[in-house]
Amino acid sequence: MLIIGFILMPGESIKMFKKLLLNVLSTLCLLFFSSLINAAELRGRLTGIAGASVAVECSGFGPLASSIAGSGAYAVMSLPAGKDCSFRVSKGAASSTGIAFNTSQSVTIYNGQLRMYEDRIVVIRQ
Repeated sequence: MLIIGFILMPGESIKMFKKLLLNVLSTLCLLFFSSLINAAELRGRLTGIAGASVAVECSGFGPLASSIAGSGAYAVMSLPAGKDCSFRVSKGAASSTGIAFNTSQSVTIYNGQLRMYEDRIVVIRQ
């Protein structure tokens, strides 16, 4: 006999449990895949400093990072949609100030040139 808030008859317990399990799994799948559908992305090309990386922080969401390829291409995916975010470019101890953007669109493109001045990286948008 299965007890889930009420007592079921022995013949009904397996049938009701299967329905409950199917409903729970369907709900979990819906929640998981809806977050992927609503995900946003920051990408583009940042050239001028080899070996740099991009780190993104969004309000209420942990940081995500991506290295910048030799061609300057980078992409940070799975960002929460509709959030205020910022990204920094860094290499070693040097880093840029935060550059703000919003994930109201599914893809935000940011291209620029990177310049190193002492322990600071300056991002010049193109």
